[in-house]
Amino acid sequence: MTGATETLQPQPLDRARTHRSTLPPAARRKLERLERSALAARAVVVDLASRIDTERERLRGLERERVGWNSDRSVLRLSTADIERQQRAEAEAAAEVQRLEHERAVLEQRAQTLGAVAETARRHLGVE
Repeated sequence: MTGATETLQPQPLDRARTHRSTLPPAARRKLERLERSALAARAVVVDLASRIDTERERLRGLERERVGWNSDRSVLRLSTADIERQQRAEAEAAAEVQRLEHERAVLEQRAQTLGAVAETARRHLGVE
């Protein structure tokens, strides 16, 4: 022991919380609204990624089914309507994956922008 009393310094997060609580109510509400918007935008991107994975799995299942049909063509007698229905389903699934990927790219850019705005606001207000 050195005999000197040590003072505990607040952690950076604690200082940020303390400073956040001293912000004028309107500024604090606006900052929190920005942060919620950024978080919600990111959640939408994550949800969309899950939907893309589901649609890709559906497309792979359709492709596996077609490959199975091709290997068993001697046993299975498929009608032209069945083959066309399968091709349409695959094309629709592929188009949906492509549409969702484009939508995700747009929403991801929006989420990044909102995150940057919220970060800039925190830095400007000294609430990093």
